[in-house]
Amino acid sequence: MLLKHSCLNNLLSVIIYFEDGYKLKLNKKIKSRCVYLCFFFVKNSISLQKMKNSIFITLICLLFSCTKQIQEPNNLLSNSSNKITTTGTNNLNGVMIGSTSGKNISFFYTSNGGESWINEGNNTNLTYVNSVQFSTATNAVAVGGEGKSSIGYYAYTTNGGQSWSTAKAIDGFNSHINAVAFSSDSNGLIVGSNESLVGMYARTADGGKTWSDAKQITGFNFEIQAVAFSSANNGIVTGGNSYACTHDGGNSWDVPKTIAGVYNITDVAFNGPNDGIMIGKSQSGESVLYSYTKDGGQNWSVPTTLNGFYLINALSCSSSNNVATGSGSVLPQAVYSCTNDLTQNWTSAQPISDMYMVFDIAFASPNNGFVVGMNLESQGGYSTTSDGGAHWTPITKVSGCNNITHITFAKSAL
Repeated sequence: MLLKHSCLNNLLSVIIYFEDGYKLKLNKKIKSRCVYLCFFFVKNSISLQKMKNSIFITLICLLFSCTKQIQEPNNLLSNSSNKITTTGTNNLNGVMIGSTSGKNISFFYTSNGGESWINEGNNTNLTYVNSVQFSTATNAVAVGGEGKSSIGYYAYTTNGGQSWSTAKAIDGFNSHINAVAFSSDSNGLIVGSNESLVGMYARTADGGKTWSDAKQITGFNFEIQAVAFSSANNGIVTGGNSYACTHDGGNSWDVPKTIAGVYNITDVAFNGPNDGIMIGKSQSGESVLYSYTKDGGQNWSVPTTLNGFYLINALSCSSSNNVATGSGSVLPQAVYSCTNDLTQNWTSAQPISDMYMVFDIAFASPNNGFVVGMNLESQGGYSTTSDGGAHWTPITKVSGCNNITHITFAKSAL
């Protein structure tokens, strides 16, 4: 996207300065949020000085809550205060990841569907996480980065998140690892890019404990942002305006295809073997677009604007309801929309009370779900739904966390 306004170029210079000068890696969603603020102020003719002040304050807050931070010892919360209680209905394992001011990320776990969460700190050496997923009721993998290195790393748990392995690198991922997904208890894919920002993937056959060297999908020339499976064998990867399908769990890939009118496909999800949705941005960068499939991802509809959004950071698909959450186009506030029909009838974007940014969404059951993020005071927290995403509670703050970036539940959730 061509940035024509000097303020946008100045902002990107500030981001590069912080990353290079302080050796920080700002989460890609946080970068997008900063650019979003610029567009919001320009669109609404707010003064240049107010824009600069707001962006500066936002960057300062986010520097303490970004997902890769200067390493300092991670002091765990005391036993009397490291338990968070909410309302849940399932005896189900889940993992939540947050960051604390000036310290590394922390891993939280639940064994009761989110009724309570315990902070286990972080012994993985990961300093930021881009994705976390369960392969079984107890096994999960988190992917991201470690230290000042740009190489992609992963860590895994075999006890529902109560403890994690030390992070390991995957040969071939010399840049980002963006996402992880599993097609079965054993088989899964990690996706990202190499140093040239060309899409790469790696496979596992043991539930995520070990991974193959990274490979490139022939003809796929964009960084891979997302991966999803519609069945044990059928899956899809997306990035740029392209997608590629596999029918053997990732061993081989169809020739990549493009979707006209989409500038960047950021997420994709399925609610069964046939129905799925992908989310992207228009070429102008001002509209969020969605496209749906009815044949397991082989063909996709003409992209349609999802009104009321500037960004969509999290997407959930299920047989009962489909929910998209992100940033509003009118106010700098977290919003959501839902539908029980992927093809149409999305509700108008509605605000989530007190939530400033939403970074992830997960359901512990068809009706009970969580979105995680932060409020305007840079306090991390989550909001819950008990009706499949039609309504959400005000944010519940997580003590000691500036930001909650990821949440996931074991596969038996839905």
